[in-house]
Amino acid sequence: MSVKKIEEVIFYLDLTKNYVKKKDLLKLFENYIEKRKEVNRNGKFGLLLFDNEDSPIFTSQKNSSMEINKIIDESWESRSIRKSFFEKGLFYILSYITESIRKRPKAYRIIILSDTPSGLSEDYQKSLFDLVSKVKYFPTFIDIIRLSKEKKRFFDDEVKLNILVSDTKGGIFYVKDKKELTATFNKLINPKDLVNTFRHKPDQIEISNEDLMFYSNLAKTLKEPLNKENLVCYLCDNEICPVCADVYDIPMKCTDCGTAFHSCCVLDYSIDNNIGIPFIFRCPKCGRLLKLQKEVIRMHNKGINQEDQITEKDSPKKMQQKVNLDRVKPPEPLEFKKWERGSQDRIIDEKDERNAKYIRIGGFFGKTYKVIEKEGKIVYEKSIKPSKSNNNHSASESHFDHPKTGNISSNASLKNPTKPNQTRYWKPNLESNIIQTKTNNRKKLKLCPICGKSLPNGVDRCLYCGSKI
Repeated sequence: MSVKKIEEVIFYLDLTKNYVKKKDLLKLFENYIEKRKEVNRNGKFGLLLFDNEDSPIFTSQKNSSMEINKIIDESWESRSIRKSFFEKGLFYILSYITESIRKRPKAYRIIILSDTPSGLSEDYQKSLFDLVSKVKYFPTFIDIIRLSKEKKRFFDDEVKLNILVSDTKGGIFYVKDKKELTATFNKLINPKDLVNTFRHKPDQIEISNEDLMFYSNLAKTLKEPLNKENLVCYLCDNEICPVCADVYDIPMKCTDCGTAFHSCCVLDYSIDNNIGIPFIFRCPKCGRLLKLQKEVIRMHNKGINQEDQITEKDSPKKMQQKVNLDRVKPPEPLEFKKWERGSQDRIIDEKDERNAKYIRIGGFFGKTYKVIEKEGKIVYEKSIKPSKSNNNHSASESHFDHPKTGNISSNASLKNPTKPNQTRYWKPNLESNIIQTKTNNRKKLKLCPICGKSLPNGVDRCLYCGSKI
């Protein structure tokens, strides 16, 4: 079902000097194309050079070296030798690539032979680099061979060339004679491909809004068929979509080959077979760039893997726009309360909080306390956790021995009732007082035998469940 990708090599002759002879160049191309055909039988070849009237001579989609050498033989004497057309010729080739990638997936390789530095303005170079950044992912590789018999190695356009080849995963080669030129062409026989630099996660491509609009304009939307009867989806091979089972889901057609797709089927296909942008993909039959409506992607966005992401970043022009903000008012001065020693007694450090335990004193209807160890003592505090009982009376006193010191701590100290939240340490009372306290608590407590609610004295029926006491 997938479209087989082919590769096209385009030679660009930007030669103004006679460093290389025509017969040597013809033989070089003949050997290169023959060896390249052994590696990839589906390879195509093209050629570009400018004549003495500064007009381009361009050919593409050639299968043999004879077709390429024929054009060189006919145009060699009339080629332009006045100046370099490096940027102009490269811009011409990239425009051809931009138009070609609409219809079929293909890898492009540009081999430039240059012997003279170019001197175009920076604005033209900026437009060239901008176009390179858009087509390099399809992919497009650029290799530059600089011919020079002079001793100097570096030229005025050295920085520009290095940026260009590094951005397109290509290389720049310096040669001074026929032998080095032949060796360099032999290095360029093997095909290239984009390497995934992420080992454990998919690639994440950063893309500007301008580039996103560029790719979106290259693709076409699926068209509605004129005859809507008996249409079979290319992906599911059914008339009715098996995903939504909607009889009104009429398959849409590719603009080039007329292949029909259900909306659900083509959406699932585009998730795994897009070009790096979720809503742009190639037709599985003819390779045409197609796109879905963004609204459809948003509706089904939950089904897309979150690891496959695209980051849209604003262009420098958009970032440089001035933004008018309201004047920020200075903050009001902070008010500080006077520090009180008593409020600090309730603060417990994080270590003690992690070691805290919760217990309930007084049985099922008792109260819940938090137990922590602090400075060699066991401290009990009333817990914020609600007790299962609504009993508001005091629970029976309980006594606990500290595991290290043997001191007894409890919550029974009620000497200072004005500070109910203050941490208290138990102080031993007389046994008669303890017995008297328990007796008083028993007299005041009256429970319903059915629901267990506490009741006031003097009632003969439960106020909650109505059972007789």
